[in-house]
Amino acid sequence: MIFKKTVIIFVLIFCTISLYSQESRKIDSLKLELKKAVNDTVRINLFLDIGYYYESKDLDKSLEYYDSAQIISQRLLPEFNQQKIKDYLNSHTGRKNNQKFRSHLQLLSRSIRYKGIVYYFQSNLPLSLEHYQNSLLISEFLNNEIDISKCLTNIGLIQQSMNNQPLALEYYSKALELNRKMNDSTGMLNSLNQIASINIKLKNYPKALQYCEEALKLSNQQNNKVEKSVCLGNMGVIYRHLKNYSKALVSLEEALKVDIELNDSINISVSLNQIGNIYKEKGEFSKAIVYSEKSLVIAQDIGYKEAIKFASSNLIECYASINNYKKSFEYFSLYNSIKDSIYSEQSSRQLHEMEVIYQTEKKQLQIEKLNKEKELQQSEILRQEEKSRRQKLLIIFIISGLVLITFFALFVVQRLRITRRQKRIIEMQKALVDEKNVMLNLQNEEIKAQRDEIEAQRDHIKEINNAITDSITYAKRIQSALLPDMASILCNSSGENSPAGNSAFSDTGQISGNFFILYRPKDIVSGDFYWATRMNQYLVLSVADCTGHGVPGAFMSMLGVSFLNEIVRKKEVLKANDILDKLRDSVIESLQQKENLRRDGVTLQPEVMGVNDGMDIIVCVINTAENTLSYSGANNSLILVTKDKEIKVIQADKQPVAIYLRMSPFTEKTLQLSKGDCIYLTSDGFEDQFGGPKNSKFMAKKLREFLAEISSLPMQDQHKILNEIFDKWKGEEEQIDDVTIMGIRI
Repeated sequence: MIFKKTVIIFVLIFCTISLYSQESRKIDSLKLELKKAVNDTVRINLFLDIGYYYESKDLDKSLEYYDSAQIISQRLLPEFNQQKIKDYLNSHTGRKNNQKFRSHLQLLSRSIRYKGIVYYFQSNLPLSLEHYQNSLLISEFLNNEIDISKCLTNIGLIQQSMNNQPLALEYYSKALELNRKMNDSTGMLNSLNQIASINIKLKNYPKALQYCEEALKLSNQQNNKVEKSVCLGNMGVIYRHLKNYSKALVSLEEALKVDIELNDSINISVSLNQIGNIYKEKGEFSKAIVYSEKSLVIAQDIGYKEAIKFASSNLIECYASINNYKKSFEYFSLYNSIKDSIYSEQSSRQLHEMEVIYQTEKKQLQIEKLNKEKELQQSEILRQEEKSRRQKLLIIFIISGLVLITFFALFVVQRLRITRRQKRIIEMQKALVDEKNVMLNLQNEEIKAQRDEIEAQRDHIKEINNAITDSITYAKRIQSALLPDMASILCNSSGENSPAGNSAFSDTGQISGNFFILYRPKDIVSGDFYWATRMNQYLVLSVADCTGHGVPGAFMSMLGVSFLNEIVRKKEVLKANDILDKLRDSVIESLQQKENLRRDGVTLQPEVMGVNDGMDIIVCVINTAENTLSYSGANNSLILVTKDKEIKVIQADKQPVAIYLRMSPFTEKTLQLSKGDCIYLTSDGFEDQFGGPKNSKFMAKKLREFLAEISSLPMQDQHKILNEIFDKWKGEEEQIDDVTIMGIRI
């Protein structure tokens, strides 16, 4: 039997851990929303939700979030200067019907009431009562019956804790009456459970059981697990007092299951302690100790002093009963220390004084309300007198207006006579104006003829521009056809050569399972190009940035694609540095850059001679059989990010693929690849783009770090994120260069 109970406990603990994991994800989501939230009302509600989460786990942390909600709520209220709630409400009765004011005041009421709940669980009853009474004042001011009911219930709990059962019953009964009036089933449940607990205190067990049965039926209908747990706990206590231990255990164990399902640490502690209490009364002290100690650990974790007191009390008796007086004394010391901090004569007296002050202030508030109504009546009388005075003034104004109109009519007649005389003068002047109008019309016709000629020239220029644009657009189709279909090349495992053309591309490139290409030309056609092919087990990849962009860059990119097809696919050159050496020879030969770099005995830079056309390029050859990579680059470096997000920059040779003052053979670097490594081939368009808050370049270092950060994501997501980051960085600025990034995961 002991083994069976132990298994049940471990199962319940496992369920608690599972629920805690789910709750942990929920609280992380709430904190993330809070971090992003800007609107104060949204932030207040998030603070309250997070505080509610910690209410059953960490009372101090819960109080911090409720404090934050109260501070923001007070800041939203006009002219709130930390004065008493009663004084503030009295001075702002005129705003009572302002919806925004009511909404902010209700948030403040919730924040204060929730803080009162935390103080209650911390056994700080005077501070708890003060917060409940302030929340009740606001709820009565707003005539919010739901919140009034909750505050009455909370104050009843305080009185019940102080063993003032008649006053507690009075508050609970008022709350139940309000809930029945509003047909608030949840509120009725709470009130029924509280009244049942009062009757338990008064030892009226049949009546208490009657309230519990009504509450249990209602909680099952509503599937209200919180109130069902309270109800089952009360029934367990009743059956314990009636010495019906089997029914008591059934009720309390069912309550414990509900508490674990809700991940409610406070009620888990209470239910465990009640079960331990039953085993203590049955004389099964070892079981009683197991349950009470588990209750004590949870209560200490969350700082619930009331539960610590009851658990230590049980353990004192249990250990004394098995003659373990050392343990009994330890728990006796704990019991005394926690009891002293929970309750004293001074706190009882303070609570009574606060209740008297509250009732006095409530009556004073009613008197002030009547005075306000009287003032409103007096102001209404004054308003009517003012209205009568204004009507008299209006009559005087009307009579005065009629007199003025009469004088005005006489004035108009006199003016008409003068007007007739002026008309004859105007007709003479009109004749002169007509003559001038004829001259103006002649000038207008001449201007119109000039305008028509300008419009014809404009239309001609537009036709020329459209023809040029159409040609460039068609050139884009040709350039697109030369770019490779990366998906078919990378997915071809047959070892045969794949065609490097006949592929359409979008404005942002291609994406597939293990690679992506971000391809964003500055103009219609691009000076950047990417190229790839497969030769048996060798996969050859390249990204190049040709001199210029737009049409000039596109011509150079078409030359580059053609030369690479000839060098790799026809001549089967598969060493990365040899490919670049032969590509440079082809560029120099085709662009006739072989003339002597010395003129009149002076050595000239290629730029001075106007022969700086060429390209910066990356060439990678991957041996898929041995999982190695050979790299050679002209000015553009290769970026490799390992699966551990380590960044490796493989430096390029500082010379272009073109005529150059000091030309040397390109070097080759070989790397061993591992599964999960990501390699990135880029042009300099992304890193040189101006933007951001300071309108500065993105920079190569920042790009490398960003690629490392997103390298673990799927390639499709990397492509999407790079697009978004580029657009966000660029903002309203103009794109300054073509952008190409090829990413491949090994």
